[in-house]
Amino acid sequence: MEISPSGIVSKICSVAAVNDNPGYSDAEKIVYLRSGSVGDAFTIVKQFPTSNASYADAWNLVKRRYTNHREIVFSHMRKFFYLKPCPDSSKVSL
Repeated sequence: MEISPSGIVSKICSVAAVNDNPGYSDAEKIVYLRSGSVGDAFTIVKQFPTSNASYADAWNLVKRRYTNHREIVFSHMRKFFYLKPCPDSSKVSL
């Protein structure tokens, strides 16, 4: 299951609520970040150990990846390039 960059950004926003909550330790935050991540975001986060020291680096990498507007646009463009052509123009095939 592939999630669009905008879907991942909305997940990041929910994780951001935990990020701004001083009641959680950084180790707890990285666990939450990992559990709320999918696709490329999960690939980024899973490489970091569950520790207070690694949370800031993991969070910054995810934010940098998903607030990169150029990458988001290219992601959408790649989806258009890989669309299968429609065999005919009937409403059934569309």
